[in-house]
Amino acid sequence: MEGQRKHLYMLAGAMAGVKLILHLVFNGGYGYFRDEFYYIECARRLAWGYVDHPPLSMFISRISLELLGDSLRAIRFFPAVAGSALVYVSALIVMMLGGGRYAVLITGLGLIAAPVVLIIGNFLSMNIYDLLLIAVWFYFVIRLLKNENLKDWYIIGFVTGLALLNKYTLIFYLVFLLLILLAGKQRMLLRSKEFGFAILIAALMLLPHLIWQIQTGFPTLEFMRNAALYKNADLPIGDFISEVILEVNPVNALLQLTSVILILTDKLFARYKPLVFAYIAVFFFFMFTGGKPYYLSVFFGGLIPLGAVLAERVIKGKRRKLIIYSHASLLAVSGVVIAPVALPVLSPEGLISYTKMLGIEHTAQENAEQGSLPQYHADMFGWEELVRTVADGYNSLSKEEKSKVVIFGQNYGQAGAVSVLGKKYGLPPAIAAHNNYYLWGPGTDTVTVSIIIGGEENEKHFDSVVVAGVSDHPYAMPYERRKPVYIGRGFRYDIREVWGSLKDFN
Repeated sequence: MEGQRKHLYMLAGAMAGVKLILHLVFNGGYGYFRDEFYYIECARRLAWGYVDHPPLSMFISRISLELLGDSLRAIRFFPAVAGSALVYVSALIVMMLGGGRYAVLITGLGLIAAPVVLIIGNFLSMNIYDLLLIAVWFYFVIRLLKNENLKDWYIIGFVTGLALLNKYTLIFYLVFLLLILLAGKQRMLLRSKEFGFAILIAALMLLPHLIWQIQTGFPTLEFMRNAALYKNADLPIGDFISEVILEVNPVNALLQLTSVILILTDKLFARYKPLVFAYIAVFFFFMFTGGKPYYLSVFFGGLIPLGAVLAERVIKGKRRKLIIYSHASLLAVSGVVIAPVALPVLSPEGLISYTKMLGIEHTAQENAEQGSLPQYHADMFGWEELVRTVADGYNSLSKEEKSKVVIFGQNYGQAGAVSVLGKKYGLPPAIAAHNNYYLWGPGTDTVTVSIIIGGEENEKHFDSVVVAGVSDHPYAMPYERRKPVYIGRGFRYDIREVWGSLKDFN
C-alpha cells in the first residue's frame, strides 16, 4: 500500500514537471501581454488594493521582480511554477479521495491539456494564482466534508482570505456552497465555533484591503459595474456553453458532465454533492450575468479530481484497462492538438492557418473588435513598435523639452509598455487615467510638452499639435493598430484640475 502511494506521488510529480517544462519552453514566445506591463507597474507600487484587483499577486510579482527582473521569461517564471503546483495539488486531492493511478493520470493530463489553463499559466497575471489557491481551498474543504474534523475550518478560513486577497472569484462559489450546505444534512458543519473563527480569520486578512477600498471610495465596485455594462461581451447561451467546452477541452467537459451524473447515484460520494451543485449554480450565474467563460476555470483544479475518481470507481470489467488508457490517450492527443492554439508554438501566420484547419473560431469575450489572432495572443504584438515610435518623438524634442515632457497613454497597456520597454530608450515613465494609473495621478501640476499616444481632438487641448509618427503591427488588436503618436505643446489647462474628468475605470 505504501509502495503504491509512493508511485502515485511520483506520477503526480512527473506530470507537474511536464507542466512546468511546457511553460518554460514556450513562455518566451511572441512578446509581453498587454496586462503584464500594468501588473509590473502595480508590483512596483505596492498597495493594499488596486482598482481592478486585490493585492496578493502583486506582492508575489514584486518578489519575482526583485529576484529575477522584468524580462519576459523572468516575469513568467513564477506563474509557470504556480501552474505546476496546481497539477500537484489536484493530484493530492485525488489521493485523498482514494483515487488510484488512473484518476491521478486523468487529473494531471486534464489540467495540462486544458487550453484555458495553458493560456493562463503562460503569462503574468493573478489568474494562475487564483487557480492554485482555489485548488488548495478545495483540498481542505473536501477533507472537511470527508472527515468532518471541524479544525479544518481554521485552514479553510486562512486559504479563503488568501484567495480573496488575490481575486474575488471564489466569493460567488462560496456563497452558493454555504447556502447549499445550510439547506442540507451537513448544516451542522456551519453551526460550530470553528466555522465562526474561519469567518473571523478571513475577515481579518481582508481588513487592510477593505480599509483601502473605503479610503479610495470603493473604486473596484465602479470598475466591476463599468466592465459589466461596457466591456464584457454579452454572450448568447449557446456561445457561452461552447466557449466553456472549448476552453476546458471537450474531453474534460465530458468528464465533468459524467461526474455530475455519477455523483447523483454514488452513495459514498454523496457528501461531496454540494461542491458539484455549487459549481452548477455558479455556471448559470455567470452565464446569465455577463461573466466571462474563463471565470469557471478557477474551480477546475478541485472538480476535475472529483470527476476522475468517480470515473475510476465505475469503470470495471474486462475492458477496464482499454477504457482507461483510451481515455488517457485521448486527453494526451487532444492536448497536443490544442497546445499550439493556446501557447505561442507557431508563428502568427502558422497559428492563423492552424486554427482555420481545425475549424476553431474564438468567441470575443469583450466588446472590442477582434483581429486575425485571438485576443490573448494579439495583445502580445505591437508594443515594441509603439514604444519605438514614442521614442522617436521624444528624441525630436529639445533638451529643455525632454526635462519637462509628459507621456500620456490612453490605457494601461500603452502607458505600461512605455514604462517597461521605454527604459532602453531613456524614456520617462508614462501616465494614464485608466484604472490604477488614475489613482497614481499625473505626477505633475504643469504640462508644457506632452507626447500623446492616440486620442481624439488633441488639437483643442494644446496650442500646437504635430504627429510624431504612427505605430502599427498587423497582428495587434485592431484598436491598437495604426496608432498615431502626437507631440502637443502649450497644454491649456491645469492637469490636476482636469484629471478627474479623465478617469476611466474599465
